[in-house]
Amino acid sequence: MKTWRFFVSMVLILACAGAGCVQPTQEQAEAQLCQNLEELGVALQNMQNLNASSSVGDIRDARDRVQSVMENVRNSADPLI
Repeated sequence: MKTWRFFVSMVLILACAGAGCVQPTQEQAEAQLCQNLEELGVALQNMQNLNASSSVGDIRDARDRVQSVMENVRNSADPLI
């Protein structure tokens, strides 16, 4: 019985670590936020490059990309708050 509990405990610990339960270090979190901010800058620049001849699909794709990257920025900023 003790062996079974130990096994289950180890599986849960490893699963939690593998699923990202381990918090990144301050430096890792800052690096991820900087990377995401750079990606946001690129996405915004791409949106700014749209013009009157851009297709609706291009506009929607650019909008969706900005929304996605902005969500990444929010998520990467959470550990720093």
